Amino acid sequence: MTSKDNKKYINKIFLDLPKYFLPLAVFFILISTAVTNIFVILTLITSLISLTMNKNYKIFFEKNIIKYSCLIYIVLFLSYFYTIAHDSEAIDLLKKYIKFLYIPIIYYYVKLYNNENLVINYFIKGSVLVLFLSYLKYFNILDFNVFYNFLNDFHIASVKDKIIFDNTGVFQNYLTQGIIFSFLSFLSFIMAKKNNNILLYLVSLMSFVNVLLLNNSRTGYILVLAFLAMIVFKYVKFNKFLFFVGVIFICSITFSANIANNFLDRVNNLNIDVELINNHDYDSSLGKRYLWFKNGIENIKNKPLLGHGVGSYNNTIADYISINDIDIHVSSIVTNNPHNEFISISSQIGLFGFSLFVMFLFSLYKESSSSFLAQGVFITVLISSLFNSAFYDNILGIFLVILIGVSYQSKKSI
Repeated sequence: MTSKDNKKYINKIFLDLPKYFLPLAVFFILISTAVTNIFVILTLITSLISLTMNKNYKIFFEKNIIKYSCLIYIVLFLSYFYTIAHDSEAIDLLKKYIKFLYIPIIYYYVKLYNNENLVINYFIKGSVLVLFLSYLKYFNILDFNVFYNFLNDFHIASVKDKIIFDNTGVFQNYLTQGIIFSFLSFLSFIMAKKNNNILLYLVSLMSFVNVLLLNNSRTGYILVLAFLAMIVFKYVKFNKFLFFVGVIFICSITFSANIANNFLDRVNNLNIDVELINNHDYDSSLGKRYLWFKNGIENIKNKPLLGHGVGSYNNTIADYISINDIDIHVSSIVTNNPHNEFISISSQIGLFGFSLFVMFLFSLYKESSSSFLAQGVFITVLISSLFNSAFYDNILGIFLVILIGVSYQSKKSI
């Protein structure tokens, strides 16, 4: 190979390299937040350079969801000028919700490199790796404490206690992992059916069992059942459905002791949470959400049109607790994250912002009519937003904007 050929080869590598940025970001999404963020930033930089050089600004007007995502962030930014929040809180929320501006950029990136299938394949591979580790952790086949101590001691990564003591969470918390495993189950099934791949059917089943019977994420639990219903209605004939249920039943019997304990713990914790709420004790998971919801309704009543401004939920929940003389025992109740995107957005930018977010979701719903994958993305975004502040959260928010960008390109393939 001549020096000229070498130069062409090296140039080709550098030209092809950016198309792997987003696939690598999604590969590491359950493994490393830092690595995911690095590749997301590289994706954004690459796309913005191309966008500027090619002057493809019409991209911001191609899809309704892009228009609404940009409008939501613009209104959040403008609310900075009337917010009741401190500057640091307002700026922190603007940083978190900037993911709404990622949507047009990632949409452009996937369209530019036509690599949606590469993103899907890398997502499956990275998630399957964590799924395998999750089973090893749950059944105590490997001692993950040794691994976590090694990461902490050598300052490779700081692993939070809530992950260390989680039964199934490996690198991310059980909530995020549950949602992503739910989507993995759905995606693996439709990819398995498309390619007649038995291994992907197995991945789908193992993801389903992990979320439904081992993981503690209630959002993941609801989401995976919604996906099951979608798959049954679209693909599965009655006899095949019975076979699928039979396989799940056999898995349940095989791991009966652990699974039974996990299910009973879920039911017991839910009953305890309801009892605590009845006694005006809101220090449980369900109790916090109930209190955050009540405050969200109060926020709409107080400032219905434009809300209290970006980053204001922390102030409003503190005032609500004080005014109603509510006795709380944990500081985590006073937060800017009410674990519901509808409440979060309506509290900050009122019914105007709420309507923009509804139109954002409606646009996603309309677009999903021609693609089963897009239907799954819509359900993921909707349920994640109902039970969590989906775009407030770093990893979950990044995951959702990547799903949206990919689903808008893959109608012909899935």
